[in-house]
Amino acid sequence: AIAWNAQGERQRQRSFARFLPLESFGQQLFLEAHAAGYGRAKKRVFLGDGAHWLWELAALHFPEATPILDWYHLEENVYKAAHAVFGEGSDASKEWAKSRLDECWEGQHRLSRQAVATLRKQVRSPVKREALRTLAVYLKHNAERMDYAQYRAAGLPIGSGPVESACK
Repeated sequence: AIAWNAQGERQRQRSFARFLPLESFGQQLFLEAHAAGYGRAKKRVFLGDGAHWLWELAALHFPEATPILDWYHLEENVYKAAHAVFGEGSDASKEWAKSRLDECWEGQHRLSRQAVATLRKQVRSPVKREALRTLAVYLKHNAERMDYAQYRAAGLPIGSGPVESACK
């Protein structure tokens, strides 16, 4: 949990790592967040990598927080599909992924979802189709957490890099 002041400066950070059952982990996360100032925060955000269990935990313990899909995990998933379809490191792979990410960056994730569906209809390779199906499911399940243009305009964080770096 990280707390920032109105100027965007980090005030407090609390981290923990435990192997716990999900319910215990959620309770511990709740306590850590409140110790970092969550209860007094004017803006509350829950950043997650897209795992279904995280969003369940967020809904249970942090229902007033804005849930945001971590930008870097979105990037990772888009590039994984692009590499599977167009070849890792290829210009086509980079161009396709950049277009999808640009759409998401501007709050147009529906365009990305449509592009994935369109491309999936065009490819015949089972491996490529599966990569696109996996990305389509990821985008669909996280659609309500991908309004990056709105999040940026509100000054909300969209990446969990600071927390992940602290854990390393």
